[in-house]
Amino acid sequence: MTSSTLFADAEALRSVIKINASIPWASMLPYIDSAWNMYLLRYFSTTCLASIPDSNAVFWGYVKRAIGPLAVSLSADEMSISIGDSGITVQNDQGKRSPASDAKIAAAKQNMQLRGLAALSDAIRYVLGPNGIDSSSCPRLTELKKLLIQDIDTFELSVGLDGNYISFFELVPIMRGVQSKLRTIVGTSLFDRLFNPDTELLITLASGCRDYIAYRCAELYTTMSSRQQRGRPGVVEWKPVLRPLYDDVEDTGNWYATMASEALAALQALIEENAEELGVEHGSCADDWNGPGKRLFNIYG
Repeated sequence: MTSSTLFADAEALRSVIKINASIPWASMLPYIDSAWNMYLLRYFSTTCLASIPDSNAVFWGYVKRAIGPLAVSLSADEMSISIGDSGITVQNDQGKRSPASDAKIAAAKQNMQLRGLAALSDAIRYVLGPNGIDSSSCPRLTELKKLLIQDIDTFELSVGLDGNYISFFELVPIMRGVQSKLRTIVGTSLFDRLFNPDTELLITLASGCRDYIAYRCAELYTTMSSRQQRGRPGVVEWKPVLRPLYDDVEDTGNWYATMASEALAALQALIEENAEELGVEHGSCADDWNGPGKRLFNIYG
């Protein structure tokens, strides 16, 4: 299956997204190709997609429900104008349908992105599932194996993302940074053992580390400054599912910060109490950044 064969014609596209039957099919093909390249290839490699048979109705069903709305969303702005010898013009015939307002266009595009990315999330979940597809050729998916939190279900034991893998992958760079800092605190050799824990103590320690990583990511992603940096006036974009718990500036995200601090303190106490069994020195993961002659720095990833 390729971008050009995903939908046979306009009627096939209309099965997943509402469009006018009068739209020339050739006009939609470039946007389907763009949606394929911009969204699908972001997660799945060409090699992986080529290995999936057309008969796999489950996977390609998700892909169609993703690419259809996303392609129409990409086309919305350009379809409303005409580019020719007279420059960029819009149709303004009296008695004909009036152009939709900017607000309605933005709302429609946002809804199409919501539907499309939700379907793309379902495709990712299917591939990563126990009966999924070999994703070893997909760099973004295999990157998860390097993380202590390797799937959205584990992350949502601490912080909810409404089950959306798109939001989960937006957090992967932050998780990688937080994990790197935590590895330094816990100790590299001990931290590496947490990927395949073989004792109850290591299982408990790994669970605590995952809690800390999730809470710290949530804290970083819901600060007022990060929200201001992500927000761009006049731009319709995917909005992350992870939201601040409070609307006021003073308390936004602080609950996540409290939970992260408590999780880290619990980890340090657990390691200190079981230092001999874990094979580490007492005080090896103590917070000593504020000792004599030292300065306080943020440890955020």
